[in-house]
Amino acid sequence: MVRPVAHVSSIRPAKGLADAPIPLSSAQLRIWFSEQLHPGNGAYVIAMGYRLSGPLDFDAMTRSFSELVTRHEPLRTTFGVSNDGIPFQAIAPATHALPSVVDLRELSEEKREIPLRISEEMRRPTDLNLEPAFRASVYRLSLSENILLLLIHHIACDGWSVPVLLRELGLLYEGEVSGERATLPALPIRYADFALWQSDWLKSHEAARQLAYWQHQLSGGAVLALPLDRPRPSVQTFHAARTELALPNGLSRALIELGNREHCTLFMVILAALAVLLHQYSGQTDIMIGTPVANRNRPELEGLVGVFINTLVLRIDLSHDVVWRQLLRHVFDVCLDAYDHQDFPFEKLVGHLRLERDVSRAPLFQVLITFRDSPVQELVLPGLSVVPMPLDADTTKYDLRIVVDALETVTLTAEYNIELFEASTAERMLEHLRRLLEDMAADVSHSLSGVPRPKGCDAGSI
Repeated sequence: MVRPVAHVSSIRPAKGLADAPIPLSSAQLRIWFSEQLHPGNGAYVIAMGYRLSGPLDFDAMTRSFSELVTRHEPLRTTFGVSNDGIPFQAIAPATHALPSVVDLRELSEEKREIPLRISEEMRRPTDLNLEPAFRASVYRLSLSENILLLLIHHIACDGWSVPVLLRELGLLYEGEVSGERATLPALPIRYADFALWQSDWLKSHEAARQLAYWQHQLSGGAVLALPLDRPRPSVQTFHAARTELALPNGLSRALIELGNREHCTLFMVILAALAVLLHQYSGQTDIMIGTPVANRNRPELEGLVGVFINTLVLRIDLSHDVVWRQLLRHVFDVCLDAYDHQDFPFEKLVGHLRLERDVSRAPLFQVLITFRDSPVQELVLPGLSVVPMPLDADTTKYDLRIVVDALETVTLTAEYNIELFEASTAERMLEHLRRLLEDMAADVSHSLSGVPRPKGCDAGSI
């Protein structure tokens, strides 16, 4: 849930874009700097794979990709550095986008090595100075069987851009194969307009107001010290694995009903339990958890492909013995205050806070929670059966990420850094989180001091 903010200003097309270097947006700048520190970091690759059954029209697909890349400039943007050492983005002219074709029809099933080929392509780094952030590959298996692989560097796209891409790719392909080209609505602005607008907005009174809030809110925050299974490497690593736990249907319904009664979202309910879990494991009462927001609270941004995503830091105070209901009210207030100040870029905030540099971990928080309650956008191509392929990049930017999928029932996924945690630890943490949710759902007036502390949660090293 993101509450709409009142202080929004429209973004207008900028003049003279072709005459001067275009600055990076704050989110792009953060990703660009990360690429300089960790070149080819797979944590910044968005990968989508689809098995296509039926007669694929390669010419129509190629023309569709060309239209898509022409329409969305971030897909054909490269990044350079000025003589002053300042990175900038360069938008290439619209060109004919050709997906690479890997013909495997003459090879036997075992020699095709499709998982290996896809894995290698996903791991192939993108040179942002020389090549665009978007690339597509088609693996030909037979006349009626193909695999489509789409890879987009995060500097050009965020998770909220993916439905836009897939929907428009399907519409463009449909128009090409039918002979009636799709007419997509004109985009009101370009991504470069947003980057320039944001640069000006950061000098505004509103930006100063939001910065002041975050400086006050996060001042004196402590680094979360979870017990680890292995010593933390001196330089942050990104290798990850995942484990998931589906909550029983009855518990899922009970949590939704609890949120309705207490005027909280399901996200807030699970966030409250996660904060208690981290408190129990770390012994700390000052808990900071990150969460992403779309940062598209202006209508002109809704149909753009680009990286707009921002990260909010939710600071939960567990220094007092309260009941679940009181904690939910506290979490509610923390979340709404954060949403009211969601425009200020996280990466700019980190710079203003003047944190002591620590390359062994992410700044400000090490645990992120992501909430998904909408069905995944499907790729629809007429005349073809399109089946998504699960692709696991095996990377993470945090010690631990909790993903909450809330469609018919609630599923919790723990994405954890394998340099820090064993699989059994992540599984145990999910189980403990489930127990906390059960305790909350059973009695919202139950004191947190009476919630049993999980056994073994303090094992390991810090």
